[in-house]
Amino acid sequence: MTPIRALALATVLTAAAGLAACEKTVPAPTDVGVCYALAVNPDQSLKFNKVADKQPRIEYCEVQLEKIRLRFISLGSNNREIAGAYQGSYIWVSPEGAFVSQTLKGHRYPSILRKDDGSLNLPTAQPGTPPGQ
Repeated sequence: MTPIRALALATVLTAAAGLAACEKTVPAPTDVGVCYALAVNPDQSLKFNKVADKQPRIEYCEVQLEKIRLRFISLGSNNREIAGAYQGSYIWVSPEGAFVSQTLKGHRYPSILRKDDGSLNLPTAQPGTPPGQ
């Protein structure tokens, strides 16, 4: 690679990194025990709609969001995923289960997985294969 190309590539990468660092983050609401569904307004801004109060843990919020997801599907919605928030974390509920992230575009970690019968199940409650088998 020529020195000019290397300099041009370094400039582009630096500019891209700067833009990524400047990207506006939208923090999830931090209200204790409050579950929110996430909606996108026509102007592409986000709106957090309160779904339930007094939710003791994030799993309870995920179940509330699952109820909404199933209700929308029963009304003919093609969207199979719903997003929400609970105490500063983002939640995504889909046919595969519920996933959590600390940021809107961050990596999603499994919280509740869906069993073969369609019910939701905590990952730690999944039966495992005994060692050596």
